Amino acid sequence: MENELRIERLTMLADMLDRHDELFKVVFDIRQWGSEAIHYETKQHEPELCGSAACALGSAAMYPPFMKQGLRLRYDSTGFMVRKDSNVLKEDVTPFYDGHADFMAGSWFFGITGGESCELFDGDEYGYTKVTAAMVAERVRKLIKVYV
Repeated sequence: MENELRIERLTMLADMLDRHDELFKVVFDIRQWGSEAIHYETKQHEPELCGSAACALGSAAMYPPFMKQGLRLRYDSTGFMVRKDSNVLKEDVTPFYDGHADFMAGSWFFGITGGESCELFDGDEYGYTKVTAAMVAERVRKLIKVYV
């Protein structure tokens, strides 16, 4: 990957994370790739419904500029979970890019190493603190300095 594209994508990621709550109706949760609410009867994906969550990479995979470049969420039909309070299922999803899933999708899409992808997107890399989107954005900006 060209360094210019790497820096552009990482900068977009940091900016997206700074605006996470404004851009997405999903709750930021570093420990979950993503879950999306699905209406039980229509089977339509409804990410605006309460109970949806996503981490930094999961949110990136729902961000239209990144989706246009091939980053997506891959739905796992075995991940259905019925919520007690409504006719809604929750489906677990995984980030996916160019044949790669999970942390490797982040590595390939952003042009960073597997270790760097884990450092950004793996909740265990943050210890036991409550991780916010802003904290991840700060790490992304530190990583950008490595490539500038």
